[in-house]
Amino acid sequence: MADIVLCNASPHRHGVCDALIDCLGKTVSELSVKTIALRDHHVAACQGCRHCSQRPDSCLLDQPGDEAKSLLDQLMQARFLLFCAPIYFYALPAQAKALVDRSQRFYAQPLALDSHSTTLVLLTAARRQGEQLFTGTLLSLRYFFAQLGREISQAKTLRGLDLRDDLLTNQALLHELGDWFRSWVNLRTKP
Repeated sequence: MADIVLCNASPHRHGVCDALIDCLGKTVSELSVKTIALRDHHVAACQGCRHCSQRPDSCLLDQPGDEAKSLLDQLMQARFLLFCAPIYFYALPAQAKALVDRSQRFYAQPLALDSHSTTLVLLTAARRQGEQLFTGTLLSLRYFFAQLGREISQAKTLRGLDLRDDLLTNQALLHELGDWFRSWVNLRTKP
């Protein structure tokens, strides 16, 4: 199992989140890092059938070709997790929201909090303003990770990053994010 799991919730290949994941992964290259791009995995949308309320951790959509259970398992088992997502219309992209909804399987019997895990959240938005731009998503992610036995250790929100170059040309921001990420990794991966 990797020391660090970097989960990219962006549907946009080669976008801001890809650049963030690449840059942050390089700051800890001496460790075992696994990157999961949700766009590369099939997750069927929850149908609200309530099957999981009768049989916790069971879902009728767990069929060949559906990867929700595998993805949820990887997120639960990661000792150190970074979840990176863009904000579209004040919310997570559809693929990420589908995975969040599929965690409903744990609602009837939530997992115990794993105090040894670290979960960082990094949200990006093209918009520069909007008082509540990240509020709803952070609340959704708080309860999503709680279902998985995780607690958000820290969340960072970044505004005004529409294109990959908006990030890559901002060396001060890249340095700040690298230091932030590295400090968490150093704090939490020491025996």
